[in-house]
Amino acid sequence: MADNGKGLDREKILAKARKQKLLDDDKADSEYTDREVFQFITLPGFSTNEKVTEYSGRGVGMDVVVQNIQKIGGTLEIDSMAGFGTTMTLKIPLTLAIIDGIVMETEDSSFVVETGVIKEFVSVRENMMIHEPNGEEFIMIRGECYPVLRLGEWYGLKKCTKSVEDGMMLIFEVEGKTVCLFVDRLIGKQEIVVKPIPSYIKKVKGLSGCTQLGDGSIALILDPVGLIE
Repeated sequence: MADNGKGLDREKILAKARKQKLLDDDKADSEYTDREVFQFITLPGFSTNEKVTEYSGRGVGMDVVVQNIQKIGGTLEIDSMAGFGTTMTLKIPLTLAIIDGIVMETEDSSFVVETGVIKEFVSVRENMMIHEPNGEEFIMIRGECYPVLRLGEWYGLKKCTKSVEDGMMLIFEVEGKTVCLFVDRLIGKQEIVVKPIPSYIKKVKGLSGCTQLGDGSIALILDPVGLIE
């Protein structure tokens, strides 16, 4: 959903957030990203209107929307540009939808990713890797350099494969961004029924749902956008 209005006023939102003591005292205003600032308008009781009318100013509305979206595992992303307008992106997980997915394993855990976001699978050698002093890793593939995300380390799986030569790289491309996901092994392609993660489980970044595999085991469905962000 998008409009062509005047957009959100970052400074006005920050000023109101500061007044309501929502800002971290140790964090400068400039350290907040635009998305972080715009998310303040979804908090209960938050409004930049100076006067309360029967339609607005009470800070009720956006928070109710977001709470209901989160109950079903969804998210609301807000982007805005002063003088051009605001775009709100609502992401709701598929419920009982069937998708083509690639099943993979890291340690003893199974994961699934939709086939549409995968560009290719690559077996790599250690001499293709670039290790930065800060711990970040990159890989050179046909003259292109891509960031590497180790799925096992991302989710704290201590017995996952360490050597890139013993595992497999999956090249993701989502929203114009590319990343290489390192996993222990590929299992194969499979049609899966997507189910939301139960509400009693804390929301985990990079996961969008779960499914039951043919052998009865549970696999977690990866959210490539969450991983890349």
